[in-house]
Amino acid sequence: MGMFDQTAREACKLDAVPFFDWLWRRFDPPPLLEFERWDDTRRRPQPGGPDRTDDLVAVLRRPDAPEQRTWMIVEAETEPERFIFHRLGMYGVLLSVALSQAPGPVVVPPGGTVRLHLSG
Repeated sequence: MGMFDQTAREACKLDAVPFFDWLWRRFDPPPLLEFERWDDTRRRPQPGGPDRTDDLVAVLRRPDAPEQRTWMIVEAETEPERFIFHRLGMYGVLLSVALSQAPGPVVVPPGGTVRLHLSG
């Protein structure tokens, strides 16, 4: 992980609301989602598997339905990674599985991925 990747993650964490405001302006129409908090990204490993920590995972809410949450993985990179979409897909699947195992009725919450390519 490069210094710029780490700095981008920290900037997102420190100023999440302006970051998501900036991000949503790139969509037409922008999604109706507001930043609520950063999720604890430590995931329970599979038996015998490695510890898993996603980079950044935001919990977002809809202003018109504040009880509904969306989880968004945020990945920043300075150099193209050959299998980035495979890795982000796995993050998404594992996040969905972890969130679906919460107590109560089985509900798979919506989720997504944002990839920031810091190209200079």
